[in-house]
Amino acid sequence: MAAPTVQVPAEVDAAQPSSVPLEGARANENFCPTDTVEGRFWNTAVSPLVGAPDASFAPMSHFDQSANQWDTPDKIAWTERYAQAIRSRVAPGRRIRLLDVGCGTGLLSFHFAPVADAILGIDTSPGMLEVFDAKAKATPQARSLLLDLEAHDLPAGATFDLVVSSMAFHHLVDPAAVLKKLGAALADGGRIAILDLDQEDGTFHPDPARMGVKHFGFSEAAARDWAARAGLELLTREIVHVIEKGEGRRYPIFMAVFGR
Repeated sequence: MAAPTVQVPAEVDAAQPSSVPLEGARANENFCPTDTVEGRFWNTAVSPLVGAPDASFAPMSHFDQSANQWDTPDKIAWTERYAQAIRSRVAPGRRIRLLDVGCGTGLLSFHFAPVADAILGIDTSPGMLEVFDAKAKATPQARSLLLDLEAHDLPAGATFDLVVSSMAFHHLVDPAAVLKKLGAALADGGRIAILDLDQEDGTFHPDPARMGVKHFGFSEAAARDWAARAGLELLTREIVHVIEKGEGRRYPIFMAVFGR
């Protein structure tokens, strides 16, 4: 199946800030008014789950400690490349509701703010989400949610036109199970774009155990297995970037796009 191309409007009017609260919510004080598209989405679909996780939740301390220094020039440049790759393959053809899984500080999420009626960033690191929330003050349609998607479900009835995830799937115990949950939350014609390490030898992370690494990248066969287990179609899998580290080490980054 041929992948569609993206159409991004040059200018989109920003929603006006509002102080309308969301019950149990963390994050953006400039929340979406309830009489807007994004406001209705948040208050009907997301608010039932927003709030503190249960006692079994274990914060990602490595990411909490790194959050305030996370947005390095390299990461900013890499994420710009990832956003361009997604735009080149995914075109909802309308304004979108975006879910960013493992959103971190929002480096990828906010690239799509000009075309998004709603942006939900989920992560297991409170520290990362604090940085996300600070950025979201200028983006009233963006919210964050402290959520372990392996242990909990997305809000019932919440649907998204575009789901993205950058360098998060190698932290999941069972990526296919999470992908199945994401597929269930896709709107008609929606797409999921996963960016992560191509299969590597375990040298990308200096301390994999401490950094919560569960997989040393993924092969194309792994992506096809995820799709089969999740009841989705793998539309494309391609290398979109190569990260270079010391001693000439090169680590390809793939993008896999899934749809129904």
